[in-house]
Amino acid sequence: MFRTFSPLAVVPDRVWEAEQSRIPVTYTVRPGDTLSQIAYRFGVSVHELMAANGLRHPHTIRAGKTLKVLLRKELYVVGVGETLDQIAEKKGVALDDLLRNNPEVRAYDGQVYAGQVLVVPRDMPKGVPLPSKRKSVVRVASAVSSEPPAEEGADRERSVRATRAKPGPYANGMPLSWPVAGEMVITSRFGMRWGRLHEGIDIWHPDEWRTPIRAARRGVVIEAGASGGGYGRLVVIDHGRGIETVYAHLRRVVVSAGQTVETGDIIGYMGQSGHTTGVHLHFEVRLYGRPVDPLTYLQ
Repeated sequence: MFRTFSPLAVVPDRVWEAEQSRIPVTYTVRPGDTLSQIAYRFGVSVHELMAANGLRHPHTIRAGKTLKVLLRKELYVVGVGETLDQIAEKKGVALDDLLRNNPEVRAYDGQVYAGQVLVVPRDMPKGVPLPSKRKSVVRVASAVSSEPPAEEGADRERSVRATRAKPGPYANGMPLSWPVAGEMVITSRFGMRWGRLHEGIDIWHPDEWRTPIRAARRGVVIEAGASGGGYGRLVVIDHGRGIETVYAHLRRVVVSAGQTVETGDIIGYMGQSGHTTGVHLHFEVRLYGRPVDPLTYLQ
């Protein structure tokens, strides 16, 4: 069973460091792969990989087999006045590695802001043979593929330049609730991906099609139904103060435009409509029409 993702509260006036967490992903074995190579790629031990998949012998894997990998990641929330160089020195990691693990920071020339959530890479095990140079295909909860995604909402006129999600509306009392309850996995974060901006976060839940999607805050539904583009069936809610939330790729929409919804109301169900490679929710937060990082607003 997948572990529960604990939503992060944004605390602009201090640094908050999460315990090292386990993030479940799946990996499809390719020809020539060995268990030790796969373990090296993901920074876990062979024993951990065998235990997670019920393997009795390290040579029992074959091409095409799907393995579950429990990644170790450390999450770090930027404090007021901190720079990326200071964080890299504090955590004992190379600046390049920190940038590589946080593409949205690299997209903004290494600029970070108080309350931003960073992924801190962990060191790979020492003394493990180098893995082959073969490019691996990683699917995080079946929602991410090795191919660039189809243009989401290509028919929608939106700016591709994101507004930096400084703690503005959040600090003014506009926190948002998570649109998915219970166990969840963030399969893709906000930021640059395959040369373009991924304007929200993707969320997967083990119940997939049966997962209810809930309004992140009280507001008025301004769009509901088929988008006619990459978003598939979607719901857009206006929360006031320039904040809108978008819920895309839904299987079913259960609200209508003009309807007022309360925080936690069911507005639809997780699906795979539109241009997507798997069942998940694509969730966006927009500030005056421009996308911002949802993780800085969710509580």
